[in-house]
Amino acid sequence: MKVPKRNVKQQLKLLVADNHPVVHYGLSAMFANSNEIDVVGQVKDGKELLEVLNEKKPNILLLELNQVGVDIYRLLKQILVAHPSLRIVAFTSYNYFELMESIIELGIHGFLLKSASKEQITKAINSVVQGKKFLDERVQLTSNESSNLEVVMNAHKNGFVLNKFKLTSRERDVLILLTRGMSSKQVAASLHISGHTVESHKKNMLKKLKLKTLIDLIRFAIKNGYE
Repeated sequence: MKVPKRNVKQQLKLLVADNHPVVHYGLSAMFANSNEIDVVGQVKDGKELLEVLNEKKPNILLLELNQVGVDIYRLLKQILVAHPSLRIVAFTSYNYFELMESIIELGIHGFLLKSASKEQITKAINSVVQGKKFLDERVQLTSNESSNLEVVMNAHKNGFVLNKFKLTSRERDVLILLTRGMSSKQVAASLHISGHTVESHKKNMLKKLKLKTLIDLIRFAIKNGYE
């Protein structure tokens, strides 16, 4: 008689990229008895990180953004292209909106402050694994900053439109806000660009999508779930 196999949930493999050993030791101790998360290693710089990603094949990367001698934006682009299924959570002491916005726009999946508790880290990991974006609620944002982040996150959520129709990231931002009923002036104020720039983006999108009017553009956006 065969004994049925137990349905054992596979642990998520977490790689830590931070040049402070105490961070790795702390996280390893924190999840030592966890059935959900296994800390599979630590790397100290960008070159080592690219090598270890291929070797360990983690599900989650907890990435300190302050990598000495490394262009973090270039590094992130390399990782996102080479490892599309990897979930990346920025793990940083820097608590300001501009940094959060720029890395979320690149395609990173979560933003977490280093003072996070075990519960907050676990929540961030589970969120990004489920395909959600995670933003540390302790980062204080104005209503306008929250709105801008929502635009960026929605644009990534509907990224197929960007890929299929070759819209730029700024064009998709403009498209989302226009679909919400904003005027060109309101879009310009929200994205901190000029009205002339908004009009240029509208003309470029109409040309790329072979549409004639703003109404056509908004209909296209709604049809493709880009709202």
